Amino acid sequence: MFFIQDRDGLPDRYVGYIKTKYQNHGLDVSILGRHEVENYLLDGKIIRAALNGKGMDVSLKDCRVLLVRAAESIQAETRGDIRRKCKQVNHFCDNPDNLNDNAVEAEVDQWFDSLMLNEETVLRVFPGKELLKTLRNFVAEQYAVDIREPDLRDVLTKNRLSDDIKTIFKQTAQEKENP
Repeated sequence: MFFIQDRDGLPDRYVGYIKTKYQNHGLDVSILGRHEVENYLLDGKIIRAALNGKGMDVSLKDCRVLLVRAAESIQAETRGDIRRKCKQVNHFCDNPDNLNDNAVEAEVDQWFDSLMLNEETVLRVFPGKELLKTLRNFVAEQYAVDIREPDLRDVLTKNRLSDDIKTIFKQTAQEKENP
């Protein structure tokens, strides 16, 4: 059986725990490269195209800056959420490296503090729903337009899809052809 799961901002170690747990149970899991499916709509190219659709000519660089600013404003909540999720994964996966909750939190904090905030990191680590809310506020303040999820979906084209989503689509198609 093949299924897809959100990354939920997890560090690679915890993604590995999940994959191992499912593989040990005969399940094939593909974990998204980004926090959740909504994060695929928040790519700078898609934001730029959506703003263009609203009559705003905003550079790709400026769209990426807006995205990073949105992430910076939800950093504390994101850190806490990832700490909680990593502890849950650690318990779910039967504590594979014998880390207690305090050790998990310390490791997550060290990892989170080492992150370089750029578009790739923001899309991998920060929750899309919250990013979109914050991004909408920044766009409204700076450009006096409202950008919503449907605006982003409307400009999503095959050439704007990330490579990992294209790979997942191919895997899903192969699974359908060869169950």
